[in-house]
Amino acid sequence: MTELEKNWQNEQLKLDLGADLGEILLSTTATAQPGIATLYYENSKLIGVQSLSAEKKPTRVVQIKTPEAIEAEYFERFIINKAKEKGIKLEDHTEYSVPANQQKIMAEYWQDLSPIMTLLGLNLVSSKSRPAKARHRWDSKVAKVKFSTVYEGTQATIYWRKRNEVVILSGAKMKSEPELNANGKLGFAARFATQLRQEHVNSFTEDFITVEDVVLKSINEVGLFLYFGNTNSWLQFKDENNRTIDEWTIVK
Repeated sequence: MTELEKNWQNEQLKLDLGADLGEILLSTTATAQPGIATLYYENSKLIGVQSLSAEKKPTRVVQIKTPEAIEAEYFERFIINKAKEKGIKLEDHTEYSVPANQQKIMAEYWQDLSPIMTLLGLNLVSSKSRPAKARHRWDSKVAKVKFSTVYEGTQATIYWRKRNEVVILSGAKMKSEPELNANGKLGFAARFATQLRQEHVNSFTEDFITVEDVVLKSINEVGLFLYFGNTNSWLQFKDENNRTIDEWTIVK
């Protein structure tokens, strides 16, 4: 029997996410432990952090063994605050404060971890309505429009020539290095961008100038490839009249 099978048999699963993200332990029942952030869920709804009343029965417990650079206690407090901001009712907690020098660190760690949590169906669901995410639609007219950017020292011209095909014209200038998180590590977007660049490693020089057209699947991928994301790329690319690609294609 494999270790994974043993874990399933014991109604527990451990996911090793590497040194940058730590470990996630999934189970149907577990108690809080020092140095481990503990989240209690009822299906996909977060109902408790750190502690839970005896009358409440979680259907899933998520325990996050944070990397050395992340204090589990501060991360729990960060989650409590985040849930409170979104109107999610949790157990009463008397301590919400996160030291000022830890707030950015916790936010960046959550940003890196949240895509994995989402894949597990464990969203930090808000009970308040949120504005719908902007949608953009390709058509044959926009395919003929030249869009350019000079964001963060990059220079590039692109065409959104098909629904799932955006071309960066040869001669584009890319950002050479990504910015690191406060813990000195690459964030999720930067890691994805690095992988994307590796797939097109023969398309640009050591000075990060493209020597051939690069075809990607979306505007967001273009932003990751050129400048490691971290901005709304729909607003960074403009036509010769300064009209953004967002204005050209947003569905109202």
